[in-house]
Amino acid sequence: MKKVALFLVFSLLIGLGSAGLALAQGEKTESFTGKVTSVDPDGKAIVIESGTGKAALTVGAIVTPTTALMVKGKKAAIADLTKEVKAGDMVSLKISRTTDLYAREISKK
Repeated sequence: MKKVALFLVFSLLIGLGSAGLALAQGEKTESFTGKVTSVDPDGKAIVIESGTGKAALTVGAIVTPTTALMVKGKKAAIADLTKEVKAGDMVSLKISRTTDLYAREISKK
């Protein structure tokens, strides 16, 4: 399972063309809450497990310099993602869906 999640993370990273991403017209925003299964060591992607049973869903998203990071209600630097968010933490993840999934905001409870 961990290998699948890491494969997903690295597959998503392939689509990362530039650090500054403009919001595309017609982009869809979605929110998920769940347990972190992995964070890319370089802080460029996050994978969470959302839901349970048949409704369980693995969500992986690319993290960009414009991604907002909230830790216990306070804004944190996205550069600190790997220090602040670990596997097993509960987070809310807001994503933008274009051709890939981009994290707009990560909120750790």
